Amino acid sequence: MITLASFFIVQVVSANAEDESKNTIYQAAWQSDNISGDLYVNGFVITGFKGSQSFGTSPLNPILIGNNEIWAKVRKADTSKPAHLSFGISKLSKGNVAATNECGNLLSIELRDDYFKGAGVVTMGKKFESTLNFSRNLSGTENVNEKEVIEYAKQIYDLFKAKNAVGIQKEFEVKISDYSKAYSTDIIASEFESYLKNDLLPGKLSKINPNKLKAKKSGPNNKLWQVFEGDKELIRINLADGSLNEMSMYIGMVDGKLHVVR
Repeated sequence: MITLASFFIVQVVSANAEDESKNTIYQAAWQSDNISGDLYVNGFVITGFKGSQSFGTSPLNPILIGNNEIWAKVRKADTSKPAHLSFGISKLSKGNVAATNECGNLLSIELRDDYFKGAGVVTMGKKFESTLNFSRNLSGTENVNEKEVIEYAKQIYDLFKAKNAVGIQKEFEVKISDYSKAYSTDIIASEFESYLKNDLLPGKLSKINPNKLKAKKSGPNNKLWQVFEGDKELIRINLADGSLNEMSMYIGMVDGKLHVVR
């Protein structure tokens, strides 16, 4: 099983050669040492670097917009030690397994120690194309201000507070539909419903101070919004197993209405 986002899970199955686009996984991979900062694809944070050695991968299908870009905005975590970062994009078929030392068969970027000078920030990226394109729901042009976004985010919070699974699913319908298309599966909606009812809603929702809510632009071309309570995610739920689920939500306009789009 591959975790696709906060709570969307889909099973990787054997490829069907009849339709390549429906069986393609676009995947980011990275390896870092003594790096702090973030890795982005189309304005979405894919992973954060905290200084220690790290490596990982992440499927990208639902955040692709046809003409895409991956970039890192990083610095040395400890200026007295060497630093290294490599990252890239691979195009795989469902069922394929990428080598752990493979950073990209579509593109790869390496930042060696000599790229870093003192505590300065280094930004490096490349563009790549994808057959998947969700730009319609991720790059809306309708004007919406921060106040409207925050009021909408409060409505989402109230749905979680009321444990209103039906209402939550309605506001997440754009995201659910796009994830289903991105991975060519019809199980996304049922997986989300199950996770809501069995894991998220039975948990304890963290209280928020409405006066501390703020919205910032994010995503492709800064056309989406995220709402935070200070520097914390708006939706934070303590689950029965003792873990904390901090849900990242990207809000955008689709057909003239605000939705949770990612």
